[in-house]
Amino acid sequence: MAHGTTLLDSIAAGARWYPDREALVQGERDRTVTYGELYEASRSVAHGLRGAGVEPGDRVAMVDRSTVEHTIAFLGVLWAGALPATVHFRESQETITAMVDRLDPTAVVFQPDLHDVVSPLVDTLASVELFVALDGLGDVPSFARPMTELRETDPGELPSVAPTDRAFINFSSGTTGVPKPVVHTHANVVESSHLGIFKKQIGPRTRTLKTNTPSFIAWANATFPTLTAGATVVYLERSDPAEILATVEAERVTSLVLVPTVWKHIVAAGTTAYDLTSVELAGYAGAPLDPPLFEAIRTSICERVTTMYGTTETMSSSTVLFPEDVTTETLDSIGYPAPNTELRLVEPDSRDPSAEVAQGDPGEILIRGPCVADEIWDDPAATADSFHDDGWVYTGDLAAVGDDGLLYLLGRADNMILSGGINVYPEKVRAALVDHPRIEDAAVVGVPHPEWGETPKAFIVSADPELDEADLEELCRELPALADYQRPRRFELVDSLPRTGTNKLDYAALRGSTSN
Repeated sequence: MAHGTTLLDSIAAGARWYPDREALVQGERDRTVTYGELYEASRSVAHGLRGAGVEPGDRVAMVDRSTVEHTIAFLGVLWAGALPATVHFRESQETITAMVDRLDPTAVVFQPDLHDVVSPLVDTLASVELFVALDGLGDVPSFARPMTELRETDPGELPSVAPTDRAFINFSSGTTGVPKPVVHTHANVVESSHLGIFKKQIGPRTRTLKTNTPSFIAWANATFPTLTAGATVVYLERSDPAEILATVEAERVTSLVLVPTVWKHIVAAGTTAYDLTSVELAGYAGAPLDPPLFEAIRTSICERVTTMYGTTETMSSSTVLFPEDVTTETLDSIGYPAPNTELRLVEPDSRDPSAEVAQGDPGEILIRGPCVADEIWDDPAATADSFHDDGWVYTGDLAAVGDDGLLYLLGRADNMILSGGINVYPEKVRAALVDHPRIEDAAVVGVPHPEWGETPKAFIVSADPELDEADLEELCRELPALADYQRPRRFELVDSLPRTGTNKLDYAALRGSTSN
């Protein structure tokens, strides 16, 4: 008879078979938790939450950075049968309040130094009966109870958790709109963990560094496969380049997956003062690497470089490009589908999984498989808009299959520019721009044009203080990678580009900042 498992089964197995092995490490706090301690601590959190009135199926909002304490509390919510949902603390207060209110939560668990973000919720959200501060990370404000106090609750019976049960809610990153609460089941988590072990080649001696906020799916995609494999997750609360390098050296980190922006800062900070020989795999996601940065990573960090692609709705990365296939010619590629993952490219806006495009033609990425989420929380209309009845999820991302058989990401369908009846893909234009040594960073959006309907506008972060708009026009004319119809006709020099918490370009903010 078939038997499914949950993430909690993995935690219990770790406590049984290798209780003294390091599970979690807090880099800057010199804090270590073994698998045996993780099991006991997370279950004591569950007992405390149950004793305080949290019932199976309740939602628990979490406002934390990437810490050991957050992971213990997150697993504790799962043991209690409730649904954790981590909210990104860098959103506007209005958005944070709306996101938490959308959950209708019973409790809010938070890091004490983020109390300014949480305190406005006290008088505005009637459903919240319990505010809990992770007191090991700071002083507890008066409106909250300390987690250590809850954990002193006498143990009682914890609810059983099945693979088909809802596990957690993860808000989408919101690059082009308001974040959506995406619901994953324990079965999703287990399958995603197995794929993560395969793609990142995780074994018991793997030590994975994770720095980004746990409000994004990348945190789950690093933490859960690592714990499932009996390996070690090393956390940092912030993506500081010097701190990352020092932690890689001190903790002998073997797997380092970062977004290109952070990689660029690390390379710029200089790596020669650190012993990075422990790194066996360097990864990037969220955007392509430019060739000079790719070569810098290979020569100063690790020769084996990999990339992957996925969405909040698909949880684990849905495609992978292994190190053997990553070259300067394939840096724009996202590889090929991961095992047990179906992927199709269909006519954009067709909403028809059978409307597949020919090889080489652009199409919207549709994905189906056991990692795909079930629903958008408490929103049947949004669920129907995101998922097809046959289990396909509409990603909203455009891609094409190259002559080499690899997938090449073209950008968001809602970012595509229609100029004079021709499709212009902003990410392709951006890639050509950032390859130029006088440009540090760039983003491209469509703006209205009286004759062509739309025309590309480029926001440029200059690497040359003498660079002006006239130079940019001439520079674009000379770029061999840009056809005439792809050339930006308008430019805006900026000090920095708006980004989401996962360091993806925030196109909604860019479009909102321009009217021409």
